[in-house]
Amino acid sequence: MRRAGRALGAAAAFLRAAWRAFMAKPWAAAALGWLALFIIALAVSAYVRFPAQTLVPAIERAAREKGMSLKAKRARLSFPPGLTMQDVTIGAGDELAPFVSLETLTLSPSTWAALRGGEGGSADARGLGGRSGARFARKDGRVTFSLDIEGVDPGQAQWWSRFPWGKLSGALWAEAAVEWEEERPAQASGKLQARITGGTLTLNKKIFPDFPPAAIEAGELEAVIENGALTITSGRFAGPDFTLTLEGGATLAPSPLFSRLNIKVKLTLSPRLENGLGVFASASPKDAAGARHFALSGTLARPVLR
Repeated sequence: MRRAGRALGAAAAFLRAAWRAFMAKPWAAAALGWLALFIIALAVSAYVRFPAQTLVPAIERAAREKGMSLKAKRARLSFPPGLTMQDVTIGAGDELAPFVSLETLTLSPSTWAALRGGEGGSADARGLGGRSGARFARKDGRVTFSLDIEGVDPGQAQWWSRFPWGKLSGALWAEAAVEWEEERPAQASGKLQARITGGTLTLNKKIFPDFPPAAIEAGELEAVIENGALTITSGRFAGPDFTLTLEGGATLAPSPLFSRLNIKVKLTLSPRLENGLGVFASASPKDAAGARHFALSGTLARPVLR
């Protein structure tokens, strides 16, 4: 053992001497710099040339496990490290029919969460005339989720095919933050704020042939989440010819698109829009204040208005 120790000590001393002799050369630092640059360039080249399209099937399978569908025509690795998919279609509901189409969807792991002993990631999307982003983190059994929407036009989405009465367009801005214990997602808590500007409410011409588009000057929605239930604290949309208020909320599901809606809708129309209701005016008689009342039920993926 002593011989082996002396041999290792001699080898270490030789390597230290050789290293000092190498670093004494005037060109040593430049050589090490070029070597490091070569290694970095090689790593970047391998990252860029990686066939990212091969990762898409795994993501599609993960979406199906969550009761959704995801299809992407092209994919590439991006910086910071992540996967950017192009021409993405997301589906939901019983038939997994198209729900929304995006120009790009970037999925990225969270290095910061990993360094802190947890896990997390982000999703950033561009499409529907704007951008949206979501952040997810999990540590010590606690899960946090946040959503940010900037200038998205909901009228460009395909989900209106599930809601044949009409559609809502405009510039939507929203923020949401939710957290829950990993083993008790039904007890989630958080808050939601949303507003829409420059919008238009358009009813289906096949059902309401004489109803003209209604301009939306401003619309705001605020809600709180407690024990897995979303409660609307303020919901009002108004324009020159109508006022619409919302009360109630929803029971959240593990997949938000399948959350159960229980919302009361109060609608007041100008004479111009009242005339456009036609025979449907008798389906919901006006109250003493001249407002009509409806109930919005079903799920977010497949709402029902009565």
